[in-house]
Amino acid sequence: MENKKQIAIIGAGPAGITAAIYIKRAGFEPVIYEANVPGGKINFTAIVENYPSILSISGPDLAELFAKHLKDEKITLIYEEVKEIKKVDNQYEVITDFSTIIYPSIIIATGTKELSLDLENVSKFEHRGISYCAVCDGPLFRNKDVAVVGGGDAALEEALYLSNFCNSVTLIHRRDEFRAAQVLVDKIKASSVKLELSSVVTSLIGERFLEAIEITSTKDNTKKVLKVNGLFPYIGAKANTNFLSSLDIVNNKGYIEVSEKMETSLKGVYAIGDVINKELRQIVTATNDGAIAGIEASKYLKELD
Repeated sequence: MENKKQIAIIGAGPAGITAAIYIKRAGFEPVIYEANVPGGKINFTAIVENYPSILSISGPDLAELFAKHLKDEKITLIYEEVKEIKKVDNQYEVITDFSTIIYPSIIIATGTKELSLDLENVSKFEHRGISYCAVCDGPLFRNKDVAVVGGGDAALEEALYLSNFCNSVTLIHRRDEFRAAQVLVDKIKASSVKLELSSVVTSLIGERFLEAIEITSTKDNTKKVLKVNGLFPYIGAKANTNFLSSLDIVNNKGYIEVSEKMETSLKGVYAIGDVINKELRQIVTATNDGAIAGIEASKYLKELD
């Protein structure tokens, strides 16, 4: 199948949704592919407090607003995972388990996936104590003891969220200073969250479910055991670009290089949001990328007419 008026967008996070809105307004037809739910990772964020015009909102509520905008604009959303994209002449085949459709232009907005702890038995405790989503699984640990690993915005935000209903929350960070926004650092220091700085998790303890963790000081190598039922790692992420192996647009770190117009090295292919090589990954920067790519991809299609 082929439609010269359509632009495929891979991913329905803030970047992909914004691109779709701008494409629709330009008179073309965006088609979004999404393997999960609209909104991307903001569905798994407890509270958003840095999005202009909205002082404070839960991540799922903000994601719902994004999804409503898609629906109001009557933008096509295909709930299928893209397995591969192939270049065919000057167009691109988007391949899922259910369809293969050719588009003259595509926008990649697949974001990132959280890294897991580099420990021998980490897979044993995933979904049995280890979770990568405090919003999704946090309530399962009500009145229990949990730990969060990381020093960035996400780690501090989720530790604060968990402190609302967990018996205790311990924040573990390998350095003695956080890299999160100062407003979050101030909130953490004023909260009930316990701090274990200059420490790393070195062992997971338990039979069927996580019961405790061993942490080791990065300064003097001393060890201690913390009894916890839940562990939430927020230690970084990797780009979701495995399906792009045939396009040769991914750098050696797995991210996509783009120009200021969000163009990749391939004509008609754009990339936006967390999946591109950039310093700041925020909702507001993702929407910025989406607006630029939506406009530029629309211009590209006009030039093809």
